[in-house]
Amino acid sequence: MLRKPHSPDKAKSLEEFLYGKSAHTCALFEHFVKEFKKVGKVTVQPAKTMIGIANEHKRIAYITQLGKNFIHVTFPFKQPYPDN
Repeated sequence: MLRKPHSPDKAKSLEEFLYGKSAHTCALFEHFVKEFKKVGKVTVQPAKTMIGIANEHKRIAYITQLGKNFIHVTFPFKQPYPDN
């Protein structure tokens, strides 16, 4: 039996990530991006399951969850920091 080739889901838009989120959560997100832009030029890159924050070279942070009153941000490091 032949199957359809698997096609990956397309990335969500930023509006889709923020849809239905509380005003507080949206304000936290906007504040995070605004503060990051003070450090240097960054872009917001929505993907399928998270929002990437990138500089000119690579993604430097990932917003993995937008909760009722928080945002969950992951910063990738080259080595583990088990005491953190």
